Amino acid sequence: MGLTCEADDTVEACPTPVPGTDADLYLQRARDEADFTVLYPCYLPNSQRLRSSAITGAPGRQLVELAWDGPFDMVIRQAQFAPAPVAATVGASRRTIDLFPNTRANFIEINDGSAKAQYYLLWEQGGIFYELQAVGPPLQQDTILRIARSLQ
Repeated sequence: MGLTCEADDTVEACPTPVPGTDADLYLQRARDEADFTVLYPCYLPNSQRLRSSAITGAPGRQLVELAWDGPFDMVIRQAQFAPAPVAATVGASRRTIDLFPNTRANFIEINDGSAKAQYYLLWEQGGIFYELQAVGPPLQQDTILRIARSLQ
């Protein structure tokens, strides 16, 4: 005997920090104080923990920085102005990718053969500039892109 169950009303919510935790307070503070909608990644590698948030600048020139600990030491910056260019580094791999439809991003990876690689992903969407910086395991380009694409 077999049984099949189907439902069309499945809802996949974007996981955010548990209410009342320090991580939740960091995210809520950023969202409350920012003059624009602060996005949060729906995908994070296991064990990533939001460790801080910072908001700087006056409305119209604000920058929000969210920082995580875990397999990646990671920072996502969201700003109403373009970030400073990333300096050219010997051995860095640079490419332009289609991050979203009609949204191109600069992806820089620095892998010196050690146990850690550096990743920089920069793009602009809807008048907001995004920068994802991470240091973590090498050969994880797909993970970095998945984090960026999951921002909501």
